[in-house]
Amino acid sequence: GKFLFTAFRANEWNKNDERLLAAVEHGEVEKVASLLAKKGVSAVKLDSEGKSALHVAAARGHTDCLSVMLAHGADLSVTDAAGLSPLHLAAKNNHIECSKKLLQVKTASGNIQTVQLLCELKSPINLKDADGLPSLLLAAKHAHAEVCSTLLECGAEIDASDNSGRTALMLAIESNAVSAVEVLVHRGADLLAVDSQGHDALYYFKLSGNSEVKSVLTAALNKQQISDKKSPRSPLSSGPSSPSIVTSTGTPASNKSETPKRFNYKEDEVRGTVLREEVEKLHEERNMLLETIEDLRQTVEQTVGDPELDIKGLRTSVLILLTCTFTSQKHSTLQENEDLKDASRPNSMASNSSFHSTKDEFEPQPQDHSPIQIEKRDIPVDISARREDDEKEGGKGGNKEEIRLLRQALESVQVKLLETRKENRSLQAKLTDTQERYHQAVEEVEELRTQMAREDDELERHVSSTLEHEVKQLKAQLIQSGSEQEKAAQQIKQLEEMVRRAEEERESVKEKEQRTAQIEELYKEAKEEIRMLQEALRGTVPVEAAAKDFEEMKAELNEVIAGLQRRLLELSHSYSETKSQLGAAQKQLAEAQAERSTSSSPSSNQQQQQVQMLNNRMEELQTVLADTEKNFLAAQQEISVLRQEAEAQAQSTVALADHTHVMSSLGNAIKELESQAESLKEELHQKTVQVEALHNRLTAEKDVTPDDSVSRLDHETLREQMEGEVNHLTQLLQGALRKQDEMALEAADAWQKNRAEREALQELVMSREKENQTLSSRLAESQDAVCQLKQLVENHVASEREKNKKIDDLSREVGKLKDALNSLSQLSYSSGSPSKRQQQSQQLETMQQQIKQLQYQLAESKKQHNEIVSVYRMHLLYAVQGQMDEDVQKALKQILMMCKVPSQAKEAC
Repeated sequence: GKFLFTAFRANEWNKNDERLLAAVEHGEVEKVASLLAKKGVSAVKLDSEGKSALHVAAARGHTDCLSVMLAHGADLSVTDAAGLSPLHLAAKNNHIECSKKLLQVKTASGNIQTVQLLCELKSPINLKDADGLPSLLLAAKHAHAEVCSTLLECGAEIDASDNSGRTALMLAIESNAVSAVEVLVHRGADLLAVDSQGHDALYYFKLSGNSEVKSVLTAALNKQQISDKKSPRSPLSSGPSSPSIVTSTGTPASNKSETPKRFNYKEDEVRGTVLREEVEKLHEERNMLLETIEDLRQTVEQTVGDPELDIKGLRTSVLILLTCTFTSQKHSTLQENEDLKDASRPNSMASNSSFHSTKDEFEPQPQDHSPIQIEKRDIPVDISARREDDEKEGGKGGNKEEIRLLRQALESVQVKLLETRKENRSLQAKLTDTQERYHQAVEEVEELRTQMAREDDELERHVSSTLEHEVKQLKAQLIQSGSEQEKAAQQIKQLEEMVRRAEEERESVKEKEQRTAQIEELYKEAKEEIRMLQEALRGTVPVEAAAKDFEEMKAELNEVIAGLQRRLLELSHSYSETKSQLGAAQKQLAEAQAERSTSSSPSSNQQQQQVQMLNNRMEELQTVLADTEKNFLAAQQEISVLRQEAEAQAQSTVALADHTHVMSSLGNAIKELESQAESLKEELHQKTVQVEALHNRLTAEKDVTPDDSVSRLDHETLREQMEGEVNHLTQLLQGALRKQDEMALEAADAWQKNRAEREALQELVMSREKENQTLSSRLAESQDAVCQLKQLVENHVASEREKNKKIDDLSREVGKLKDALNSLSQLSYSSGSPSKRQQQSQQLETMQQQIKQLQYQLAESKKQHNEIVSVYRMHLLYAVQGQMDEDVQKALKQILMMCKVPSQAKEAC
């Protein structure tokens, strides 16, 4: 049988079906729609493999193709060769959008099996379509009660709402689906839920007018009231203001007004409507009381003619009359004490045709009284006492007493009627107060309108002044950047020459460092020779060898000193050259500063002339501004390069300082030589002391035997030789001291020269630092200007947001005024005379004209605002063409956000 079925399906397959299947596989929506429009093409036709275009779209998740096929009436119950429906395939392949679409279609068609299958496969139940309708709302709208129950069992949200705030119960009541209403109420749907317009389920019931729905809702409300009575109440909920208060229009009235005090016209409107309803109720009660009085008069006349008439009927009628007056008084006092907050209670006074209606109304309230209590309170004590006497005595006298009591009751009723008339007048006075408040609100709206116009004018002036100021600043920056660019080019050339010279000086300094290293090595050798001389003087070496070594050392020292003097001369010449070069560089810098100061005065005159010329040609200025921005960035880069070169020169000056350090080390070496010379003097002094001691010994040994005379002669010769050597050494020391003094003088001269050169270099560095400070101050000024632009943009954005808020508030208030005018016009039309109706219609027309004018002015202000923002954006875009800083980009983003805010507000409206 299956083979025959597939063969039959394959025979029906044609080229259009093949094209449709290929289009669905590739997701071509337009081609699918065009093929389905052709005759004989079906989306549920199976091919030789047992699959259709509908099954392929569901399996591959092509939601658009699936929606097109469903729009052409595709049957969702068709299964493929494996026995799977499109819903099976969509849920199996986890295509959420497809399963959502199919679930909504199935719930709308009322197919319970598919809904159960999807719920078992854990398809998303609470997903919404484009209208915001989930599956439960669609089932309730199409009166599928069983589908609603299955969806609720699977976890659907019973109080979910669409884009208009309507719940499933409201849609079921609107479509007169009694079974769906029963299911939803039984499942615990919220009967007091309100849509976006403030309408509850009772409002939708009034629109439908179905009696069965009414019975279901009343039964549910009674159960809810009984459960509320049985449940213990908290002190806060037991008061008269605890239930949710709904106004006469159906919207929930809050206890505390959320709008400002001067725009509290909504509350005044509600009070006016409630007062009108109370006046109508009092009129009806007055008519009812008049009718009861006439009935009582008739009964009195009958009792006078027929004394055997039953008196109990009269008593009951009097009780009815008194209970009616009591309820009217109590209702009016409650309305005045609670500030008209009980307008949502059942309007029972409008149907007071009998005593039982009032009794049913006041029984649920714990503070109300039964008719027996009213009888005990309202009937005087003497009436009850006389009634007991009449019951004991009986007879004709009792009838007369009853008639007299009835007359007294009638008089009290008349007094109460007068009181009700006074209350009616007070209510009318309150109504006039509400009208006056309404007129005050209209005047405040007009004042707001004028304030908005003034603020718009001030904003336009402020924006124009800021734009002019910015243009002037940009012109000044353009002129400054041109002059600075020329000066920077000159400075670059000068600095290049100075860099070349500094490199040459650096090479010469390196050579000098090498020479100083050689001098240090020679100094070390001289130090070793001095050490050897000291050892020789101490006696470790013979005197003659020491004298020879000393002479050699002296010659070497003379050579070293001569070499040092030559090198010092060379160093002094090189330092003088570097000093002259530094002086020339300082002169060049001073000339550049003088040229800068002289060029500043004519540039100001040129600025004024160019400002006057640029005011006439703003379009040319924008292109020039872009070029100047590029040049300014290039100048900044060149300034950074100059800073690097200045740092390199500063490093070269540090090398010169190292050279001065070497010279100071040479001075220290000279001082060490002086100390060594002093030590040599001390040793010579010791030697002289020894010679004197030897001389004393010789004089002491003159009296010795002549055998020792030879040794004395030898000793004298040795002494003479030693004295000669000592004299020679003293002469050498004196020459060394002289040379040492000369070297000290030369070192002092070199130190002074180095000091002067160092001071010159420091002055050069200070001038460079001043230039850097001026450049940094300019950078800070430009950053401050950018910050000011940011602040202006942020202030503008904040003011625009406040304006948008005010415009939204005004539009809402205009809508509320329209609703209030419509309600007032309806009430005045139903209750007023023809002349009043004409006056009110004229007032209505004038108010509508004023509202139209307000709307036109709002549109004009929005248009002007958009034009101002577009002009401001154009100026900024022209100003930052080319390379843009991050600050300018942020400013542009803020302006674009400013433009997006009003467009989003329009779309929301």
